Amino acid sequence: MRRLALACTALLALGACNETGLSRGELPDPADPPERELDLWGTPPSDWQNCYGGLRGIYYNLTPGHPDVETYLDDPMDPEGSVPALDELDWWDGAASFQRYDATTDFGPNWWPVDGGFQGDPQYFAARWVGWLRVTQRNRDHDFVVGAASDMWVKLDDDVLIQMNDNDEFESEVQTHRLETGVYRLDVRYAHRLGETNGFRFRVASDEIIICSPEFGDEPETEE
Repeated sequence: MRRLALACTALLALGACNETGLSRGELPDPADPPERELDLWGTPPSDWQNCYGGLRGIYYNLTPGHPDVETYLDDPMDPEGSVPALDELDWWDGAASFQRYDATTDFGPNWWPVDGGFQGDPQYFAARWVGWLRVTQRNRDHDFVVGAASDMWVKLDDDVLIQMNDNDEFESEVQTHRLETGVYRLDVRYAHRLGETNGFRFRVASDEIIICSPEFGDEPETEE
């Protein structure tokens, strides 16, 4: 107590003491825990023959005022300029409306999964699916059944394999691509921003390709 009294006498002029001892002041609020940065692809499946054969779907709501939603329209005078560059678009940035496991990405026509009550809903929305793709046979042609109204991209690792843009009507087609054997990160993007009809289809028609949903050690909770 004598040491405390002497300390307070010395610091009294600084206002750092009171009758009960040294003033600690207000404690700061505890810091928020660091957020877990979600690796969208998790890890490749440990068992390719018994994995979940779908993809992780992430859905976003868009509005007519969203940048670039109605900017990239078909321009017959400049067809190349009307095609959006994937790395310049932010339709899949920001907070998602919800996430879910999609056992299939062959939704067909009249598919309207997102309606948050925004202006233009359910017409304007974007979706992204991620997973793993394995090619088991080297240097073979593989068929992909695809269709989108209006914009679609399919990426394997960092390369765009399939791109469809500015389709205001839903039509399916078969595209054939030659792939090297191996394991790839699969990234499928879609945005509906044209017309009143809608539809989406992505399906692999090859026995030598396996698609698996991402695996996570501690799966985060997602909204349904």
